[in-house]
Amino acid sequence: MVGKKGLGVKNVHGLGCRLRHWLSAWGLVADGASVETPRGLLLPVIVEAEQRCAMLKVSADASERAGMRLLRAWAGRGAVRVFRQEDDALLMARGSASLLDEPCDDRACAVLCDVIGRLHDHSVDPRGYVPLAVWFQALLEAPETSGAVIMAGRHVAFELLAASSPSGVLHGDLHHGNVLWFGPTSGWSAIDPKGLVGPLAFDYVPMFLNPDLADPGRSTARDAASLDRRLALVEARAGRSRDELLRWVLAYACLSALWSRADGQGDGVALSVADLAARRLGLVRTR
Repeated sequence: MVGKKGLGVKNVHGLGCRLRHWLSAWGLVADGASVETPRGLLLPVIVEAEQRCAMLKVSADASERAGMRLLRAWAGRGAVRVFRQEDDALLMARGSASLLDEPCDDRACAVLCDVIGRLHDHSVDPRGYVPLAVWFQALLEAPETSGAVIMAGRHVAFELLAASSPSGVLHGDLHHGNVLWFGPTSGWSAIDPKGLVGPLAFDYVPMFLNPDLADPGRSTARDAASLDRRLALVEARAGRSRDELLRWVLAYACLSALWSRADGQGDGVALSVADLAARRLGLVRTR
């Protein structure tokens, strides 16, 4: 993931003012405390005119605002339903449990595959979204001193990004914590897209680093048997080959490890997944 550092006091204060602006402009009443995300603020609200529960999000970050536009473009088809979106604000449906609460990994991964399929069923104009090659810049420019696994991931990333593959607009961060339950009508739906453009296979990859990234106390993503089972499940449900998935997992795990290092955080989870994928591909020596 990107941008794990906090907003800072000044930015939090500024977004707090924006929250108050949209509460007034859209006829909303706060229904709980605001929550700081890496690049914005979330506030549970009630839409007064309809007495409907909703979630208000504000962010001054360009990538977050691109994600807001993408949610509106998806129009509730695999993604959270958007009620209003304007400038730096998004008013959307309020979800409940996330897939982080699902105890069965097979069920969680099956849901993720289904949500991705629903998102990819709908064409979105790619203009204004970030090319995947730009997203991978930190890995593509990684120095030789970054380690053997990172270098293997960099080589694979160059190959994947140069290949001719079916492309489109991607969620970009479709993991367990970004799929919420919205009731029997909408079911499981995605939140918080990054808004990328590139090979569609990439959207199936972030799940392979989770739920461990969100909760390092878990070890599902770093377990070899779990990796093999997940590969078989995604191959069956999404028609993606095991080799293609492993190569993307290696590249993305290396990218995530570099992001974690840059943020001053441990790269243990991501690097462990990258190492496991590299060994499965025969790109580093097995122990």
